[in-house]
Amino acid sequence: MSNRNRIIIGILLAANLIAGGLVFARRYSSRAPDSLSESGSLPSLDIRDDSGRSINTNQFLGSPLFVQFVNPYVDAQIASVIKARQNRPDRSITWLLVTKDARELRERLPEDSGDIIIVESDYEKLRELLNVPKCCERWLIFDESAKLRTSGDYDSGDVAARLRSVIDGERPYSEAVIWQAFNSLKKRDLAQIIDRGTRSRSRKALIVMLSSVCTGCADGELVDLLNVYAKQSPEISFLALVPDTFSHLDVKNLIANLDLSFPVEIANHNLSREWALYSARA
Repeated sequence: MSNRNRIIIGILLAANLIAGGLVFARRYSSRAPDSLSESGSLPSLDIRDDSGRSINTNQFLGSPLFVQFVNPYVDAQIASVIKARQNRPDRSITWLLVTKDARELRERLPEDSGDIIIVESDYEKLRELLNVPKCCERWLIFDESAKLRTSGDYDSGDVAARLRSVIDGERPYSEAVIWQAFNSLKKRDLAQIIDRGTRSRSRKALIVMLSSVCTGCADGELVDLLNVYAKQSPEISFLALVPDTFSHLDVKNLIANLDLSFPVEIANHNLSREWALYSARA
């Protein structure tokens, strides 16, 4: 075989290798990112924030990441973000909010929210990749290696505690914590609560502790539901307890404004103190 033929064959082989490499690279680069359900981790993809900056999710590696899908026209969803940040972990984390209206969301957040990344583009794609159902909004917490640690709905009420549990190693807020607060009280401090059950015809009582109440929020919906049950079940004693930060006028207004059919009482100082100790970190 002449040198010329060897050169031509070599050129053809090189061209085929280059073409094959380009096809492989194109297939690899166009491959859809794995969804959260497939990998258990944050998918690697390019996103664009509300300022137009391009971000690859791999940039979040090395720091815990909090992601929440938010409807900016729902007050309770905005409130859940604010509460999570007010009771944020001690360690630094990255905050990522995904929404259909970034401008509205940015306007409704407090002034100290400049560190929050807000993404509007590829909203539906992100919902699909992160397994967020169309019916609901959801938050997700990823650790430093982008592994999903926990998730929940915006109205689950424990997002701040879950954040501190994952990131700071704090014991999760739970029913056990509530019972610990009760067990730390003196027996006479519990008398007003136990007495409610003994006074009803069925010797049963349903007691709710409310740190605050607002119409249109989860607490207000709970009170409305209790009011319905109280009217339907007169044989059961219903009671709402509020901390001693409420005045008697506050209680009177609360009963009148929500048209409550059951009593509202102010907890004594000891119970209020223990309550504040735990609920402030919930």
